[in-house]
Amino acid sequence: MKSPGTMQNREKLLAIGFGIAILLWFGGGIVSDRVFGPFAERGERLKTLTADVERLQGQAAELALARKRLTEWKGASLPPDRDAAASKKPSATDAQRLYQAWLTDLGHLAGFDAFAVKPGGAKVVKSGTGATAKTAYIAVPLTVETEGRFNQLCTFLDYFYRANLVHRVSNLKIESNESEGDPILKIVLNVEGLALIDVPWRRTLFPETTLVNEIDDKASRCEVASSEAFPKKPPFRIRIGREYAMVTAIEGAAWTIERGADRTFAASHTAQSVVELAPTKPGVPSRSMDEFREILAANVFIKPPPPKEYKLKVGPITPPAFARGSTLDYTIPVSNYDPTLGKPEFVLVNEAPAGLKLDRGIGKLVWTPDPKQPIGTFPLKLEVRHPSAPDGVATAEVAVTFREPNSRPTAKLEGQPVAYLGRPWSYPLQVEDPETPAHKLVFKLNSPPAGLTIDSSKRTLEWTPPATQPAGEITVTVDVTDDGIPPNTLTMKIPVKVQDDDAQFTFLVGSVAVDGAWQAWLYNRAQDKRTVLRVGDSVQVSDIRGTVAEIGKDFVVLKEGDAEHRLQLGKNLRELSSTSSAEPSKT
Repeated sequence: MKSPGTMQNREKLLAIGFGIAILLWFGGGIVSDRVFGPFAERGERLKTLTADVERLQGQAAELALARKRLTEWKGASLPPDRDAAASKKPSATDAQRLYQAWLTDLGHLAGFDAFAVKPGGAKVVKSGTGATAKTAYIAVPLTVETEGRFNQLCTFLDYFYRANLVHRVSNLKIESNESEGDPILKIVLNVEGLALIDVPWRRTLFPETTLVNEIDDKASRCEVASSEAFPKKPPFRIRIGREYAMVTAIEGAAWTIERGADRTFAASHTAQSVVELAPTKPGVPSRSMDEFREILAANVFIKPPPPKEYKLKVGPITPPAFARGSTLDYTIPVSNYDPTLGKPEFVLVNEAPAGLKLDRGIGKLVWTPDPKQPIGTFPLKLEVRHPSAPDGVATAEVAVTFREPNSRPTAKLEGQPVAYLGRPWSYPLQVEDPETPAHKLVFKLNSPPAGLTIDSSKRTLEWTPPATQPAGEITVTVDVTDDGIPPNTLTMKIPVKVQDDDAQFTFLVGSVAVDGAWQAWLYNRAQDKRTVLRVGDSVQVSDIRGTVAEIGKDFVVLKEGDAEHRLQLGKNLRELSSTSSAEPSKT
């Protein structure tokens, strides 16, 4: 049992608590404002300050991100002209020139043949307004016009967007007149690059150097003239001609490289070849061949082809023979492969002659032999790699023939030939060629007179000058071409004298004996001219020649060499007959 004192204390506490509750009930607003008001006010202030801090922190983060992006854009900007920032009329002609050349190289790298890049009018863009406005950047527009296939367009766009440049394709127009196979597309691209005004001028679009020594398509190391402007730490991408490569290790000016990056093919490069830094946008990975084939398979410009079994075919291979002093340029033909799976890769298996190169991407053989290179035939073994080939590889053999230069045919002309009107005329063509058999020489007349022809089997000119042909000298032009590599042509200019046929107008009109010696009279009706002949005299009328061997009362015997011909009284010189078939002489 509790004491009365304890009960009284509890009652007092209960009474105090009850009183406080009544006070709070009726006067809680006054107490709350005076007691809890300052706490509430500071709490609201704390919320406001916290929101302000968060907002300012967000702005600072955005500002830092903007500064980072601006730094990145400056690093990827086209270079404006010198002192562009201080100029009242800033320009970017250097940027336009460098960007145009780079786009042209990119088009060739993608496989386009005809690739035209046309400049447009640059546009100056300012930041701010009024008197405080300043030039921020210069837009450099260009127009690309080309024709090519879908895989070339996809390759170009992939290389374009992966390049670490502030640029874009603003418009793309594609026309195709076919919907089957792998059609040729007519392509027009409008591209635009930016040159930020406060970016320093530079001589090249990207840093460049040159190769110190020649490298072949199997080399994994190269030495450059200077690496000062290039990244100090690998990996980074470079471009040599039509090949991308990755630099994986650096030892001073010696680089270790992985060849054929970004679906390009390793190739041989001569000393002093330009090596260009080819930076890529951060976070934009390279596409593998399989990934790129998926893009090509989605070609919207062709109807889905029916199922077809592809089997890559190499050939027919017929490389031309070529001569010392010239260059072999021959592309290995391939067909019946699936183009959506990419292009074939060409690889030499055996050792090639010194200086012979093979472009792995297009299968082109190029060779300019050294002056001391022996002539001969050089067999080459090739592998053509593509998924359409059995087990992914097809083999082929090529025989390259290297020979001495082809000499031109030579001709021999003896005297001036004479052709007589109305008479058949034949002229032998004396032509020789040390490399070409006679039956392979090709003869061709250039603007011949009417009726003149060539008998190629006899190698003679054949002509009967018509009566309409004016007498006088003409030039007959004959082209003689051999079968060399390359073929050589000799142009013969033959001066031919065309004359009237006096022999057919010259008749034996009489013979008389004077003091016991016979004389024969010849009369040229066309010229009204008489000629007196005696035994032993020489006769030449038109193409008839001879010596008077005998004269009778109605005949004359002309002797030329061992042959004798008789001219009867009343006959012209064209009617001479052989003495073996003539009547015996009657004097």
